[in-house]
Amino acid sequence: LTLYTTSYLTLYTTSYLTLYSSCLTLYSSYLTLYTTSCLTLYTTSYLTLYTTSYLTLYSSCLTLYSSYLTLYTTSCLTLYTTSYLTLYTTSYLTLYTTSYLTL
Repeated sequence: LTLYTTSYLTLYTTSYLTLYSSCLTLYSSYLTLYTTSCLTLYTTSYLTLYTTSYLTLYSSCLTLYSSYLTLYTTSCLTLYTTSYLTLYTTSYLTLYTTSYLTL
């Protein structure tokens, strides 16, 4: 009985400890793998999303700025040309008419 009990307890303890140790190692490996994978995925996804969003926003801003610049340039040039031509023509005609009539 003593031999049996001792042998049984030794075998049980050794087996249990080995099994427990294996489980801990496996769990630790799983946790490391999960954490690494999850962090990598999260980081990659976040960076991709951030980059895409930022590029989209930047592109929209550039388009908007370009449109504004085109509109401003066109409007300003049209206004300037029209005003200048009107003023020049009016002044020239007035001056010419006055001079001709006076002469």
